[in-house]
Order: sequence, then structure tokens, then C-alpha cells
Amino acid sequence: TAAPAAPRKSGYPMHDAELLMEISPLYRADQIKAKMLLIHGENDTNVPVQESLQFREALVASGNEPELLIVPGEGHQFVKPESRELIAETMLNFFARLGCIPERDN
Repeated sequence: TAAPAAPRKSGYPMHDAELLMEISPLYRADQIKAKMLLIHGENDTNVPVQESLQFREALVASGNEPELLIVPGEGHQFVKPESRELIAETMLNFFARLGCIPERDN
């Protein structure tokens, strides 16, 4: 279930469907050409993991090959030191594969 504050921040699905579709990256996936790394907490109650999976599928369908990291045991915020380390390593490796930073020895 979504966190109680979620509708106040982004609208109510039944009343604001048009607005939510306009601002959702899901419906613009075909316009995204940049390489992407999606990071999502496994236990996120604000944004269900299924939304990242759905976004990844939309990107793949439009010819983009995003990477996806689902962080075990984390929610909407990444608070565990081992999770932050995993995210940092994943991001550095992602940037290295893109040629933004030198290759890394893991």
C-alpha cells in the first residue's frame, strides 16, 4: 500500500488521472534516449517496486536498455550502510561503463 502522504504530493488517481499521465515518465519512455540506472528499494511502500519494473519494460520496448538495481531490505529511503555501499558501487560501475569515469577494479 502507498504511504498516506503520497496523494497529497502527486494527486489522486481517480481525480487527477490526466495530470498524473502528463507528468509520468512511463508515458514518455519512448522519448528517453539516455542510458539509465533505476534504483528501487525492495520494500518501498511509497512507490511499489512494480512501478520500476513497469518503467524498465517501457524503456526496453522503446529500444533503451536500462539497468535496474532493487536494493534488498530497503524502503523508499536507503538507510543501511551496506545498501548505500551497494548503491555507490553500482553507480560508479555504471558511470565507468558509460566512459564517464575510469574503469574500476572491483
